[in-house]
Amino acid sequence: MPRPVRSIPMVTLAALALTSAMGTGCTGNEVVACTDANVQTISASNYDQSCKVDSDCVPIAVGDACYACVVECMTGGAINRSDLSKYQRDLSKTTGAQEIAGMPGPCSCPEFLGPCCRSGVCVSGLECQSAADAASE
Repeated sequence: MPRPVRSIPMVTLAALALTSAMGTGCTGNEVVACTDANVQTISASNYDQSCKVDSDCVPIAVGDACYACVVECMTGGAINRSDLSKYQRDLSKTTGAQEIAGMPGPCSCPEFLGPCCRSGVCVSGLECQSAADAASE
């Protein structure tokens, strides 16, 4: 009798794929070792996340931007498009953004839902699976 297959939540799979991509270093150049000492954290909370409709929101990469794949995949967060240029300026200063050009191939980016506007806040991920807010229709 075959063993039952256990379903793995999409968030878990996405996190595993991103962690796997980060662990490989993506570039193969090993120019900078990403360690706890040089964490370059990008957080959506550092930017305007307010919104009225889904189109107010844009996806962003969140996490340690020392890793080129975190930067290339642009997953994990969402901000108001009015703060996109500020985010891009901040991101361009990270090691990961500077290493993208030297990458031998694309990263294995996980799929994420969104971005979307929920309760006046730009979000991404499973929250975007639910019905849209009345204000965002």
